[in-house]
Amino acid sequence: MDDAYEAVFFDMDGVTVETADVWRELERTTILPAAVAGEPPVEMIRALSVADAYDRLVAADDVEVTVTRAEFDALYDDHATTVYGERAILMDGYRALLADLRDAGVATGLVSASRRSWVDLVLDRFDLHSLYDVVVSS
Repeated sequence: MDDAYEAVFFDMDGVTVETADVWRELERTTILPAAVAGEPPVEMIRALSVADAYDRLVAADDVEVTVTRAEFDALYDDHATTVYGERAILMDGYRALLADLRDAGVATGLVSASRRSWVDLVLDRFDLHSLYDVVVSS
């Protein structure tokens, strides 16, 4: 049996680029204060998609959501350019790893639960389009 990998897929947030700290800051200072009454429950929605975060907030007995799902979605979308287009940090050694995999004949892919428009911000900003064989997003 050959132990060589045929393909390696990378998640975008937290693997390809670091964005968690930026999103947490925006959730604490801007997004959640505009979406819920009272103290913003940032930890309640940590590492969730926008849709799942909204669902969790609405389901919580101790949280009063003051916006519609569409408005909540727009709050995140309004900040995506800042997060992905300006503040995201490409992980150290990432390009070199992709190059090593390509040199070894291993196909590469980028996968993300983030919207394709957000993924494209990362691909454009860090000039990564040509480094993947496939990109899959929500």
